[in-house]
Amino acid sequence: MNWLYTLAKEEIETLPQAVQNYIEYTGVIGKEKVKRADIRQTGNFKVNGKWTRFKAKQSFDFLNKSFVWKAGIGSVKVTDQYQDNKGLLKVKLFGLIPLMKIVGEEVDQGEVLRLLSEMIWFPSALLSDYIEWEEIDKNTSRATITYGEKKASADFSFEDDGKLVSVKAKRYMESKGSFTLEDWEVNSFEYKEFDTGLLPYKGNVCWHLKDGLDCYCKIQVTEIEIL
Repeated sequence: MNWLYTLAKEEIETLPQAVQNYIEYTGVIGKEKVKRADIRQTGNFKVNGKWTRFKAKQSFDFLNKSFVWKAGIGSVKVTDQYQDNKGLLKVKLFGLIPLMKIVGEEVDQGEVLRLLSEMIWFPSALLSDYIEWEEIDKNTSRATITYGEKKASADFSFEDDGKLVSVKAKRYMESKGSFTLEDWEVNSFEYKEFDTGLLPYKGNVCWHLKDGLDCYCKIQVTEIEIL
């Protein structure tokens, strides 16, 4: 192991205490700093009010602040990505027939928030120089990510021992071609030991809407490969 590329305890000392506790809780101190990685996922996605099984592969490049998520959800193939400070959502029937393509500033904001929230699987990425941390209270810290000339923020809440409870943000939600800024949350985590650390491998992704909580994705990480 080359210690030049491993995460040292001293490197996290400028972070809010709650974030330091999370990084220590996951056991990644002394492990390789993650720059690029592939993960595989499975779970259920709500489509037209019905839960549909999905499988996905997601590639991360934290040096270039990007990810590409490719999933099969029933008969459709979905590509969700953030690259070069731009977000993109594409949906194709059987992977061939275009059904949807969404781009724009609202998508950019939504996808960069997704990238930020999914750094929980790679705690060393939380030290990336394009992220600023602010302590909100003893158990809550706000991460602000810079993308181009804009910024987006999410609040990370933890238990006293460092275990992550939730990630919350104001995120743009698309419905029938229009966007509204809504409360978005990732929660209900379960933990599992990977070679890379003790990580929240299961969780729910939800919108907090006027008529109640709408959880639309139940996700499970099955494999993590550091590149």
